[in-house]
Amino acid sequence: DGRKGIHGDVSLIKVEVGRRCTVAVERLSPGGPEPRYSHASFVKDGLLFVIGGVTRDWGDAFAAFCFDLRDRLWREVPFIEGDAGGEAAYNLRSHVWARQQALLLPGGKTVALVGGGILVFAHGSTTNPLVLTLSLSPI
Repeated sequence: DGRKGIHGDVSLIKVEVGRRCTVAVERLSPGGPEPRYSHASFVKDGLLFVIGGVTRDWGDAFAAFCFDLRDRLWREVPFIEGDAGGEAAYNLRSHVWARQQALLLPGGKTVALVGGGILVFAHGSTTNPLVLTLSLSPI
């Protein structure tokens, strides 16, 4: 539609292959979390999860959202915080949540965020040295 920048749209792209290839794009949900880029995402059981990223005003998005592909609704996904085997609770805002990779671990209730960081041209780059695991609460 000619727009530039971060849109925040979720679209369904249907490709039919036959004598001619046709593509149909349907915008699924105009609502949802604040538009972002450099986020991690994965699909599980018909749910699209979006974690972290950078917002339009260059702010870090320390949150996770879930888009249900069946009912086409967004929900914020709370994280379970608490102690980790006797250690202090992890501060979710202590590392940048951008450009990381998300891996759903066996059992489907824990997500590992690997890598990530942000490139700041004036001050150099920062990276997340940890493999961060987050337990998803029931949706």
